Amino acid sequence: MQRALELARSGKRVVLKRGVNVKPTDPAVLQELVDEARASITQAVSLRIPVTDLDAAKAIAQKKGVGYQAVLKQAIRDGLRRV
Repeated sequence: MQRALELARSGKRVVLKRGVNVKPTDPAVLQELVDEARASITQAVSLRIPVTDLDAAKAIAQKKGVGYQAVLKQAIRDGLRRV
């Protein structure tokens, strides 16, 4: 992916798969697309949190009808925005 981005930024033709050509694109547009793609990529992590926090997340999740991991991810995002 990184190599394809570098080629596209230089104005060269990029072939992602056999027979699939990508025309040269504005580097700013490419960067925006990469940023959007990275925002949706997830990575598994293992972390220890207090049992009381986990219980609170599970209680919130049950009230909202979502999974507790979704509640934890949203809490992390909200906290990072405040920093």
